[in-house]
Amino acid sequence: HLPPERLVGKLVITGPCENYAIQLISGNIDSSKIMALWRNGDSTYTNVFSVSNRCTFARYGLKRGDKFSFLLNDSLDVQTCMQCEIYIALPPVWNTVTGVQPIP
Repeated sequence: HLPPERLVGKLVITGPCENYAIQLISGNIDSSKIMALWRNGDSTYTNVFSVSNRCTFARYGLKRGDKFSFLLNDSLDVQTCMQCEIYIALPPVWNTVTGVQPIP
């Protein structure tokens, strides 16, 4: 059994209340785990998904535009941080992101 492949992404949306969207830059990912094309107002994104583990992902301290390597984790972490209900448009595909390592 091979270890999971690390993916490389860029944080493209950082909204209030720990709302995040990641654009895949490189790596192989199942097409069901990503939006090939997503429009948000005047912006169009390719190969994006939303982060389901918002509380734990927030601890990585990434800013919009940051590039990083990561793993997708099929198990869903229980999220226990405070979350507010401000709406922000996000891609309708969600994944749990772990093992984040910033790329300088």
